Amino acid sequence: VTGTSDYVGGLIGMVGGGVGATSLTISKSYSTGNVTGSLTCVGGLVGIIYSTVDALGPYLIEDSYSRGTVFGNTGSVGGIVGLQANSLGNLVTSLSRVYATGAVTANSGLKGGLVGAVQAGTITVTDSFWDSTTTLQATSAGTAAGATAAKTTAQMQTQASDIFSAANWDFATTPVWKWPAASSVYPVLNWQP
Repeated sequence: VTGTSDYVGGLIGMVGGGVGATSLTISKSYSTGNVTGSLTCVGGLVGIIYSTVDALGPYLIEDSYSRGTVFGNTGSVGGIVGLQANSLGNLVTSLSRVYATGAVTANSGLKGGLVGAVQAGTITVTDSFWDSTTTLQATSAGTAAGATAAKTTAQMQTQASDIFSAANWDFATTPVWKWPAASSVYPVLNWQP
């Protein structure tokens, strides 16, 4: 996915806008394609979550992942979300059980393993991970909750230690997630072949 301006995402470029969606849920979704933006606000799944009006959201991204590289020339680049901005400062977003592994880079500006930057409102990131080795990022914007943390490739690909199940990712009940038969791989969604 390549954009010649702002707001580029592996699934959605912009959520919201001047009028905006009152709510949004992205669930059991993924992107493996590389995402490139020539300016700013670039994310592995969503480029920007934005609103100029009151009482929008909540926005939820859950049980999803991004595996492609993410590049934005002037920053606000994230493995899952590039930027959240809201002129009234009350936009609420939740990320839950998501992960990112692709390199997150920019020539300048802010970048993060899962979230590049939060200008206003809140993003709470719960029980989520990014591969600090492959994303090249040690930190992520947003408010971390639960087990959210940077992990090594070995930690994220080792089924025996299974940091995911320990963080309440569903591999058994529904299940939502599964481990591929091959070794040294990341978990995938159960609906995938």
